Amino acid sequence: CDEGMAVDALRALVQRGTKLQWQLVEAREKLPNVLTDPKSDEARRHAPVLLDFRYLKCPDLYEERIQANESARALDEQFKNKAADVVKECVDVFQDVSKYFEDVLLACGKVEGEARPSAESSSRDGWIVEVLYRFGLVLLGLIDRFPGKMREKLLVSCVRYKGSSNAANIKTMCLVCRAVEKHKSLWQRLGQWRVEEYFSRFPIPAHVLESSVEWIEHGGRCRELDDPTQATSNDPALLSSRLYVLLYFMPSVLESGMIQMRGLVELFFHDNWVLSHSLGETVDMSVAWAPYKAASLALSSTLSSTKAKKLASLHKKSSR
Repeated sequence: CDEGMAVDALRALVQRGTKLQWQLVEAREKLPNVLTDPKSDEARRHAPVLLDFRYLKCPDLYEERIQANESARALDEQFKNKAADVVKECVDVFQDVSKYFEDVLLACGKVEGEARPSAESSSRDGWIVEVLYRFGLVLLGLIDRFPGKMREKLLVSCVRYKGSSNAANIKTMCLVCRAVEKHKSLWQRLGQWRVEEYFSRFPIPAHVLESSVEWIEHGGRCRELDDPTQATSNDPALLSSRLYVLLYFMPSVLESGMIQMRGLVELFFHDNWVLSHSLGETVDMSVAWAPYKAASLALSSTLSSTKAKKLASLHKKSSR
């Protein structure tokens, strides 16, 4: 009975995560161009009133600057009348993400503190993987759909127009909304968001992460998940997509876990390095893992081997 209740609670968390993904999509679609296109002329004109987290350090100074400039006052009032409600709607979703993280941690804490007889807990372990996967997808959605300083500007605008009481838990909200920097390669060609840095703001217990990766690595062979709409334990494509997301919570493995990454790549990515992982989106692992030493080396060696085998096979056929 307790096991069934635990699985029901985890299933509910998965459903909440999926709902949050769609809420992020819908919230983004409602935003005005001045926020979604920072390089537009309109965004440049609104720069004095669309403020990032520097505002929070000395709000009075920024407010004085706006009030002292007639043009800035007019733009501020115009944007407030046009977009304040949409801004608040976005920030409300960000707050839901913050609360979701708290509940994910509670679920992970219960798992971490329990003995784990494999025959009884395999289904639960699979649902923990699903919960972490959904939470990771929510974080990726925040980075992809609200990139750069956009989240900061939304939170600051909400505080200015609606009051700080409408952005409860401001400290946690700052973790959700603080901008993510980009990776810099030797040739400055990657320009990818530092996904692992963003994920590190929401630490998951190491024991839970390790057991989740182990569950994926062993193909979840004890038992399939008991809901056919979710990933089944013997589907390599679905398991590889979950592994891809969960490893962002474990950057040391991506960066320096040479042996582990080699084994994971051989098991899941030796012949499929383009994944479908969320809402119909795809990811090229050779690009996504380029900033991480161990992951990129493991994948590149496998890709080279795979290509060599294909070339050899083609050569063999042509020589017949």
